Amino acid sequence: MVTDPKEKTLVVAASVAMVETLPAYVISSALEDARRRVQNIVGEASDIFIEPDLVKDPARQEPATDVIVIRASD
Repeated sequence: MVTDPKEKTLVVAASVAMVETLPAYVISSALEDARRRVQNIVGEASDIFIEPDLVKDPARQEPATDVIVIRASD
């Protein structure tokens, strides 16, 4: 374990494209797995930053606004 910040030798930053409809636990697990894989390659004496880049799901169709019904509470 590195305790002296001067010993850091490498900074890795990455953005990973993910579909926005994925559950949070899937995104979290995938990011942690990616971080672990990078750390295995570059070693523990590095700072690793991996963040999700959420993109719209191309297969998802938004409903037309004329089919959205909001019930009144009279």
